[in-house]
Amino acid sequence: MTGKEIMKWVNSCVFDGCWSNGLKHGHGVYRYVNGDVYRGNWENGKIDGKGIMNWVDGDVFDGCWSNRLKDGYGVYRYANGDVHTGHWKKGGNDGKGIMRWANGVVFDGCWSNGLRHGYGVCRFTNGDVHSGHWKKGEKDGKGIKRWAGGDVFDGCW
Repeated sequence: MTGKEIMKWVNSCVFDGCWSNGLKHGHGVYRYVNGDVYRGNWENGKIDGKGIMNWVDGDVFDGCWSNRLKDGYGVYRYANGDVHTGHWKKGGNDGKGIMRWANGVVFDGCWSNGLRHGYGVCRFTNGDVHSGHWKKGEKDGKGIKRWAGGDVFDGCW
């Protein structure tokens, strides 16, 4: 199969898009049996390149993919209102990114394997600000904590 075609599988999945030598290749829309929908680029039968995944639970990722995994720059909008904008690697947020939680807390900094890791600044809804180093999601090493009331701690965690 080569060219633009619609394929319906017996399990109710549907692909409407481009094919090359029997593989999804180029732009297409894939509707999963559970209701998830991917719109974007395919390469040799795999999600690869720019695309948008809409999960049935309300989560949406708009960004780059490689071998079916989030990889490169993208924006993940969670159904609960959280938004992560930044770089992804092998499916996890990795590198520079900004996480805005629905409760108003914002972290702007480095990530590794989905956790805050490296330098970053976290701004809390009460006005507190922590700038410093993080390791595996926790404050670790040199940092400055500024409380909304004016107190400051400059030291190690």
